[in-house]
Amino acid sequence: MLKIRVPPKEVLPIKFDIKPSYASKLDIVTSLKTYIQELNNLGYLSASVDSTTGDSVLQIAHLFIGRKYEWTTINTDSVEEEILSRTGFRNKQFLNKPFSAKQISHFFNQSLTYLENNGYPFAEIKLAHVQIIDTKMTANVILTKNKFYRIDTIEIKGESTRLHRNYIENIIGVKSKQPYDERVIKNISKRIYEDPFMAELKPYEVIFSEDQCKLIVILKPKKANVFDGIIGIQPQSNSSKITLTGDVKTSLGNIVGHGERLNLRWQRLRDQTQQIDASIKIPFLIKTPIGFGYALNIYRRDTTFNNVHHRFTIPFRLQNGSDFHGFYDDFSTSLISTSIYDSLLLPPFNDAKNSLIGLGFTGAFVSNKFNPYSGWLIDLNGGAGTNKIIQNSDLESINYDSIPLTSTLLQGEVIIQYFQPITPQTTILFKINSGFKSTKNLVENQGYRIGGLSTLRGFDEQSIIASSFAVGTIEYRFLFDESSRLIVFSDWAWYELATLSSYQTDTPFSFGAGISFGTNSGIFSLNYALGSQFNNPVNFRSGKIHFGFVNLF
Repeated sequence: MLKIRVPPKEVLPIKFDIKPSYASKLDIVTSLKTYIQELNNLGYLSASVDSTTGDSVLQIAHLFIGRKYEWTTINTDSVEEEILSRTGFRNKQFLNKPFSAKQISHFFNQSLTYLENNGYPFAEIKLAHVQIIDTKMTANVILTKNKFYRIDTIEIKGESTRLHRNYIENIIGVKSKQPYDERVIKNISKRIYEDPFMAELKPYEVIFSEDQCKLIVILKPKKANVFDGIIGIQPQSNSSKITLTGDVKTSLGNIVGHGERLNLRWQRLRDQTQQIDASIKIPFLIKTPIGFGYALNIYRRDTTFNNVHHRFTIPFRLQNGSDFHGFYDDFSTSLISTSIYDSLLLPPFNDAKNSLIGLGFTGAFVSNKFNPYSGWLIDLNGGAGTNKIIQNSDLESINYDSIPLTSTLLQGEVIIQYFQPITPQTTILFKINSGFKSTKNLVENQGYRIGGLSTLRGFDEQSIIASSFAVGTIEYRFLFDESSRLIVFSDWAWYELATLSSYQTDTPFSFGAGISFGTNSGIFSLNYALGSQFNNPVNFRSGKIHFGFVNLF
């Protein structure tokens, strides 16, 4: 181990932080180099290490500090005012201030970056006519923009993806005749990688000539269709009959070449209760970043009630791949049977209808969208509308006059996920998943249905009804590859059910572990979780197994 001696701090402009010991002479040289750079940035341009002497125990550094130089003037007449404004340049930052190579470098880099992103990929900038009188400096900034370039042509090569040119250009963020933008060009590979329908066969190419700029993307198709299904037979406890249960879903993509996706799902997780989901999404309409989406959800709960939910969405895709969207919701719920209810009391379930108009934002700011390692995933929705109670003709004795039949409805959902890397193969997920419905006349069959793999593991699917909820998750992930991981997790939740006829709240929690791995056929996931609610102890005999398989074809 080595030690080092430098001039006393009274001689040095800034303190040199000496370590108790150094592993090698190279370690000492690196520390001295860093110190000299700090001096240069304070205006000591001639500062240097004259020499180091000593033996295998102690090294003595002989430093030359030199004089401190200051700016008198820095002339930026060759730099357009817009560039100076965009880079935040101010003359007072330099006038009679110490010369800083770091400050000059920062200004130069910002200027070149701005020009590269606005059609000038070969811009140059430098200091010229530098004069030093005593310790005062003057210089001119010479900026040469060189030729302005547009993306004249986009050539699409490789294997057929059946995707229309408009879709490809919207995904990569580049269109013919637009000014060259280095930010967009650098993101092409990432955007293609995250797209479900195409992949790069070879890296893209940008070819400059004296007169034009050509972009070449070389693509191949991806497996984009999904099928996953489980069918079961469940005997009924009170008879010899059997019930068909299951969860079958399919997703078909790029049917006519515009990147559209059609989703269908049927679920029957218990007797006489089933759900059907159908949706279609078209990402781009008429060569614009504006799309269209429609989703239908039909939920029937045994002989109690039936829900029908329509959502129309207009998304607007941003250059970074995120999107803002407007939506319109139409929701109705109706009782199937009223024979079990007291004719004098308002039942927990009732006929109702609500409409909602709102806005939302979806953004993915992660290193790998399919198996994130670092960054953020954000999904926000919020809207306002009206909620109406519909008088049921079979409940004639109920006094509906005492009930607010029409009320304002406020509704919102937030899903935020943050991934914090720990080691090159491990990361921790912090997640919040919440929603609320605020109105004076909510009935129970209008509530959220939470629980299960997507919201609160360790509980049966959709087993908890809530008017408001928040689920916090901490999840440790060990990443095997781009689509495989081992996890240990804990979910902590709060929810309330505030309706016209009742109020209930609880703080359930769960914990468990799982694995997800990719195969040639698709992605398989398996999670085991234990949960507790209403302050009951954890029952280790009632653990829940959540599993899924996504088959790509």
